[in-house]
Amino acid sequence: MPLVPPDPAEVAERARILTCNPPCWFGLEPGLSTLEDLRNLWGKWSEVFWEWDTETQTYQGYLTNPAFYMGFEADRRGVITYMEIKPKTQTLPEYAPSQYLRRLGPPSWDARSFVWSGIGGEEPITDTSALLVFYFGYPDRYVVMELLDFTPDLGTSLPVRFSACIPQPDFFTTYFSYPRETFHQAEIWQKQEYTDPPARFLTTPEEIWEQIIKEQAPFCVEMALIDE
Repeated sequence: MPLVPPDPAEVAERARILTCNPPCWFGLEPGLSTLEDLRNLWGKWSEVFWEWDTETQTYQGYLTNPAFYMGFEADRRGVITYMEIKPKTQTLPEYAPSQYLRRLGPPSWDARSFVWSGIGGEEPITDTSALLVFYFGYPDRYVVMELLDFTPDLGTSLPVRFSACIPQPDFFTTYFSYPRETFHQAEIWQKQEYTDPPARFLTTPEEIWEQIIKEQAPFCVEMALIDE
């Protein structure tokens, strides 16, 4: 971090001044901005770290401050090729999903995945848990939004129908930004539903969108086992 911890209000105001249209975030755009640009814009205000990854042949790093977290990758020339943005909505409330997505509008595509897992082996299963992931894609903005939820223990067996809830959706929101010329990489986020045992969503994409926009708390979806 900087020698003198930055004031959260000042950092948030700087983030607002540097606000730009996706895929640009807070003055930085993948495919155009460099590690030097990142350091010049945010080094005074943030903890910044990166290192060369010999396996991927890329720089891997992060930037964090009181207003947002950014994970990033850069090529050997130092050009940023991917950004993972997590605005901290307690200091940038305008980046809460209900506020920010109103500006973006309904996504061109969405994908939902669900994973159910049991911990057992040879011993009787004592815990079950579920992972829900929602992806919203904006190809014209070169950005994907992820809404992530780890549900609590669901008990030793799943009922035929069950619900999973996210207490505060804005804390689980990440925006992924890609260079314009390589946005096809975002296709990896268009995952299909998968689960063991098989399940299907009963909550429609339209209902999910409405929950986000209305900031319903808790944010809940309902699922049913496919062999119901």
